[in-house]
Amino acid sequence: LGAYGITVYGGAGGGLYSGSLPQLFTMGAYLAFLVQILYTGRRYYRGVLKRAAGLSANEAIGEEAVWGGRMFAVSAVVFALYLTTAGVGWQVAALYTFLTFSLFLVMSRVVAETGVFFYMAGWYPGAALMGLMGAGAIGPDTAIIMFMFSNVMLVRPREALMPFLVGALKLVDDRGVQIGRTAAC
Repeated sequence: LGAYGITVYGGAGGGLYSGSLPQLFTMGAYLAFLVQILYTGRRYYRGVLKRAAGLSANEAIGEEAVWGGRMFAVSAVVFALYLTTAGVGWQVAALYTFLTFSLFLVMSRVVAETGVFFYMAGWYPGAALMGLMGAGAIGPDTAIIMFMFSNVMLVRPREALMPFLVGALKLVDDRGVQIGRTAAC
């Protein structure tokens, strides 16, 4: 990793790729926040999933949410398949995909609800998997692929597109403009 310019252990707390305990605690807080988001909106999300799968739902679900659910499902599968074609095992690719989407979802929710414009997660999904499973279970090839994906996709988790987009859509919604039409632009 050092040959690629990736600092794994940077100082007392470790670098973003260290998978240190503070990073794992932060990841756990993100997952707890995700559970809270899913629990709070369980009826709505269930309706979106049903409608995205082509089933009828009792809840009034907008078409933009249905198409968003479909795009999410397709994007998650494509991302996981892309990881597997790069050389990551499908199980690790599925976990990495879940953690990446969880990171983006929680960051987006925090940005939309609080209005904060600068927010950094402080953990990477690949480093968290390394910290949870250990370097021996992940292996060096898979680790370098996940870290390179993290460098490209997450550069620094504060500069992700999804939280900025969600913040903009929240502003549009607060002004009473149609979200579906704005999102299409």
